[in-house]
This record gives sequence, structure tokens and C-alpha cells, in this order.
Amino acid sequence: MNIEQQAMHLIYCKEQNFSDEPVMPDESFSDFFDRMLKQLNERTGQSLSKKDIADKLKITPEMFRKYINGQKTIKKRDCIIAICAMLQADTTDTNDAFSNNF
Repeated sequence: MNIEQQAMHLIYCKEQNFSDEPVMPDESFSDFFDRMLKQLNERTGQSLSKKDIADKLKITPEMFRKYINGQKTIKKRDCIIAICAMLQADTTDTNDAFSNNF
């Protein structure tokens, strides 16, 4: 199973919804995503966009934009993990994504 398939599998696995007490983030989830996507593109020489990541995760671009911009709350932790996996984020950055997404 390749990384895209693993990420999609994580999104659709049944996982307990999470809603811990809100944490004041140092940066928004949108800023985090943009920073990580820019780093990925620089590191790999690619030019991936939000739409590309949404397509790989089989999420409509409009719904993905709402997730990233915080207009719609991501209810499953596995969805955040899948997004971070697509961005090739390490454990520290993935943990930051959780605190920045509440």
C-alpha cells in the first residue's frame, strides 16, 4: 500500500472523534498547512497545491479548503494524520497540527 492509499485508509477508518479543550494556537492550521506544503515543495522540487493534496486524499477541493481554513472542524484525528502524512510531516509537526486545529 503506497502512502496515498495509507493516508486515504486513515481518513475512512472508524476512529473516536476528538474534541479536547481548545488550545490557543501559535499559528492557524491554514498557516501550518501552507508552511508544510511550501517546505515539501522546496524539498522535493514539486509544485503541489491544496487541490493536489485534496485529490490524493479523495476529498473535494471545496471541503478540503474548509478543513484547512477552519470553516469546518475536522472531527477525526486520522484525517489530520492523513493530511500530515501527505505533507511528509514528522512527529513533532504532526503534534503541532493537532494543537493548531482545535
